[in-house]
Amino acid sequence: MEKPNIIEYCVSGRYALFTDPLSKTGGEKCSYQIPTYQALKGITESIYWKPTITWIIDECRIMNLIRTESKGIRPIKYSGGNDLSYYTYLHEVAYQVRAHFEWNENRKDLSHDRNENKHYDIANRMVTRGGRRDIFLGARECQGYVEPCAFGEGKGAYDETDLSFGIMVHGITYPDEADREEEKGKMTVRLWNAQMKNGIIHFCGLSNVRSDIFYGMPGRKNLNRGKISGDCRNLKEVIYLAWLKTLADTYDVCAEWAGVDRNDQAVLLPISHSTFNAQIEVTIDQNGNFQRARKLDKGRDAVTVIPVTEDSAARSSGIAPHPLCDKLCYIAGDYTSYTGDNKEKYYEAYMELLRDWTESEYSHPMIEAVYKYLGRRALIQDLIMSKTLEPNDNGIITDQVKIQGLGQTGANVRFIVFGAAMPQEVWKNQELYRKYSEYYRQRAGGKKLCYASGKTASCSDKHPSKIRNSADKAKLISGNDESGFTYRGRFTTKEQAVSVGYDTSQKAHNALRWLLQKQGYTRDESAIVCWMVNREQQVPDMMKDSVNAWHGIDEFDFDFDDLDTYNETADIAKYDTGKYIAQQFNNAVNGYAGKIRTEDKIAVIALDAATTGRLSVVYYDEMGGNQYINAIINWQQHCKWRRSIKAGNTEESRRRITCECTPSPRDMALAAYGVQRTEWLEADGKLIRATIMRLLPCITGKKGKIPQDIIRAAVRRASMPQTMGDFIWYNDVLCVTCAMIRFNYERGNMTMDNFLQDNGKDRNVLFGRLLAVYDYMEQRAMYERDENGKVKEGRTTNAKRYWNAYSSRPARTSKTIRENLIAYERKLNDYERKKFEEWTGEIMTQFAEGQFDNTALTELYLPGYYQQIEYMKKSFQKKDSTEGQP
Repeated sequence: MEKPNIIEYCVSGRYALFTDPLSKTGGEKCSYQIPTYQALKGITESIYWKPTITWIIDECRIMNLIRTESKGIRPIKYSGGNDLSYYTYLHEVAYQVRAHFEWNENRKDLSHDRNENKHYDIANRMVTRGGRRDIFLGARECQGYVEPCAFGEGKGAYDETDLSFGIMVHGITYPDEADREEEKGKMTVRLWNAQMKNGIIHFCGLSNVRSDIFYGMPGRKNLNRGKISGDCRNLKEVIYLAWLKTLADTYDVCAEWAGVDRNDQAVLLPISHSTFNAQIEVTIDQNGNFQRARKLDKGRDAVTVIPVTEDSAARSSGIAPHPLCDKLCYIAGDYTSYTGDNKEKYYEAYMELLRDWTESEYSHPMIEAVYKYLGRRALIQDLIMSKTLEPNDNGIITDQVKIQGLGQTGANVRFIVFGAAMPQEVWKNQELYRKYSEYYRQRAGGKKLCYASGKTASCSDKHPSKIRNSADKAKLISGNDESGFTYRGRFTTKEQAVSVGYDTSQKAHNALRWLLQKQGYTRDESAIVCWMVNREQQVPDMMKDSVNAWHGIDEFDFDFDDLDTYNETADIAKYDTGKYIAQQFNNAVNGYAGKIRTEDKIAVIALDAATTGRLSVVYYDEMGGNQYINAIINWQQHCKWRRSIKAGNTEESRRRITCECTPSPRDMALAAYGVQRTEWLEADGKLIRATIMRLLPCITGKKGKIPQDIIRAAVRRASMPQTMGDFIWYNDVLCVTCAMIRFNYERGNMTMDNFLQDNGKDRNVLFGRLLAVYDYMEQRAMYERDENGKVKEGRTTNAKRYWNAYSSRPARTSKTIRENLIAYERKLNDYERKKFEEWTGEIMTQFAEGQFDNTALTELYLPGYYQQIEYMKKSFQKKDSTEGQP
């Protein structure tokens, strides 16, 4: 070719879904962080395509911040009807793309059409016109828009940033495009190690990609995996299926704590282990003789670590015994005799599995004792004699008797074995954990390509559940839908969609379960956790307010338990307690930030369940330690407001204090959508979860501002004070809303420290100040004060009664409020009346001509109201203290 035949264009859209194949199997689709090569090639072919040419994508520049948004979707099932799923999309994307075309050497019959000038000119015209066909960003519901650009022009979000996205699907080589003999006649899936340098992804040549990893798909139906060729050592440090690999790395860092109970903290499960809630505890001696048994109460003590197999960990029906501790129907040889329900096959399957373990080189005296005891088929008889189980008059065990609310025939049993000196709980024995893990690992089947590591390993298509708690049945990776075939698309079997190594899956799921129990946020049926990947180190909790976010961090030098003593010393009492706390708190934050290492890496993951059986990753992000701490500090410095909160390291030591602090994301969601039916605000759980997920990118610095619709919703709630109690409205709605407004307001050199002065001519602020004057005037005229000088609660003021109408039609409503205040104004003393007249006159003179109208107010009127009323309160307090009044 005589010309480079390069086209350059910018493609953008509100949403994009470049599906990670891991999320394809369960229907919970989740997008890659960046477009794949194949997606960009598809976009380019939508601009202009002919079978004569083959498009090659050279570079892609990321223009906007990478941010996600999750939506509830009802996709159509193959078997008919609809399903419920969560799809995680990229939000507000824009990419600059550079591509060129080459001749398709597989189409010799079109050699007469190889006119490069013709194709080059047509392609450029189509770029100018936005493409010949509709542009889609990974999925049909994600409409894209193409326009010409000069590659490299303009400011990109990552121009000075290098990132690794790990092993990703690069694309698919179709049979009519293959140029290697071993790929011709096959559909070949390519994987590659995605790297971004200074905001640009440079796509290497296809030959280089295929030399790393590839597998072929003969024809278009059956997948036969090929071998890994080339040197894959460069894949050790990458992140593919990012959350999965990162969690597995976290497990490796903390592996020494696997199975260790540290001061009643959550236990990191060993590989090939899970948990269940035990209802019965049986004690035997080392010779397999029954000693005693007891029922267990609900609670933490009932949670038991047990060895599992792939089948038993994923069982929902059928016969799949756990190797040691299990239900009565599996381990009791006399179950059929005492229940009338024939479960002999269950018992035989269990004993065969346990015998195989005891006869292996990984046996242990404790399991040998259990095997001897259960082989006597007298478990239920012993439990009846010890009065642990209660039979009916006919000697039959029924479910009419409950243990922990569960029928006694379905009770889970765990064992204690007397050792040489003292009893040994089998679920706490470290050597037993290790031996079973080694035993089960050597039973693994054939090896396949693991998408998480890029290596051949023993893979599994059955992945653990019980992520959020020991009763949780929802799975993150599931491909058991044999009727709906949710994984179908280009795949005919679930193994074609994704293949994950057994060890990697176990490590990742166990680490996630441990982190959620230890330091995660599990509320409103969602689960969110933030953790340090490369070392066991507590990080500030983004799901709490700025004071409580630092609880439990040893390196954070701030005594929460003594917060209530700050007012007790004479020196401190002279100053604003809130400012004192803020000063001490900021010193502690800066001290902690100085201890973060350059190599530290922090990850954030958020989970949600569309159904009881499927769990979705709705948000995931990872960043450097300094990047995260700086983002948290920025969030806490600019999204704060003075309000009352409870603080303290323990529940007993929690005290209510008033200080400037950042509200938690849940507080913000409740301020926007909550209603007060009881003592506190309440809202729909789904709405709370969705709002919190949208706020996470704001906290981590991945999104510039809090979404405006959340701000508007919170402003609407704050504009209806008559619908809730005074304290809830003021502290949990007004102050939280002002904090959110502040975060969006403070940009560059703009701060709210001098908000009233800086916005002295803004009509919204002026109307907010005027409303504050009217409101406080009536409070001073009507409300009584207690012995401490605080205003007692009374009836609602006219300002609050007309507040909602005032925010929509301020000029007309202010006249109504002013007329209703005439009678109250007479009850003020001369000084008070003079001050209110002075403030009212000052505000009214600031309105420019035509501004005193009925145009609806923006959110800025709320901080105007708040700061004006606080200013007036301080003015009167100063006057009262000077005159010696209480």
